[in-house]
Amino acid sequence: MDRRIRAVVVDDEDLARAQLSGFLRSEPDVDIVGVCGDGRQAIELLKRSNPDVVFLDVQLPDTGGFEVLAALHPEERPLVVFVTAYGHYAARAFEMGVVDYLIKPFDSLRFGVALARVRKELRRGAGDQGRRIVSRMNGTASSSATMTAPSRTQPARHLGRIMVKDGGRIHFIRVSDIDWIESADNYVRIHVAKEVHLMRHALKHLGACLDAGRFARIHRCTIVNLDRVREIQPGIGRDHIVILEDGTRLKLSPRYRRHLEQQAEPGR
Repeated sequence: MDRRIRAVVVDDEDLARAQLSGFLRSEPDVDIVGVCGDGRQAIELLKRSNPDVVFLDVQLPDTGGFEVLAALHPEERPLVVFVTAYGHYAARAFEMGVVDYLIKPFDSLRFGVALARVRKELRRGAGDQGRRIVSRMNGTASSSATMTAPSRTQPARHLGRIMVKDGGRIHFIRVSDIDWIESADNYVRIHVAKEVHLMRHALKHLGACLDAGRFARIHRCTIVNLDRVREIQPGIGRDHIVILEDGTRLKLSPRYRRHLEQQAEPGR
């Protein structure tokens, strides 16, 4: 996708608007073309600004998110990411063909997943977002959605930084600074030099947002930054040991060994 993404934020909470706007401003290919806090303003803003995507609160003081969409002509409807503190609207939202459904509170990683879906849909549709939403509301598939394949030449975008909350503090971690990541029940531990940051997230979902050319899974519980790998040594049985530049020793399971070696080959 050659052009920039035009985004609108609609939420009646000051903090939520600030958080969404902050996440969007950190994305190099996104322009915020409008921010507002109620449904009636949202309708006028969406008609006037013609955005690619709206991050839309379900519950608004006057006119709710569903009513905002109903008030728009099909050609005026952008892609929609619903933002709400409640999960029970999800079924209705996805029936309408929304791109994603963010439940508050969410972090930068979860937001990154939603924005990746927006980019994918924009590559598929290239201007037919409204017709796709209408067709899904009617229970049919639009021709643009079924016949237009995603561009294979468009490089995937990956997280550039991760926001981690620690009590009242917020840490912004550059992904390139991460040494390795390990799962810990429903959390992940992110190792950056001598610091360890704990984040509530699944390792699988985090791994999907990282650059596969830089990060590799070496165990079901471990992801490593390839730039930090110094060598691989034999371990016990079929296992091997990945040794990082700082001397950290991590277990490399057989199922991931060949993939790791392929990623480390010159020219890849």
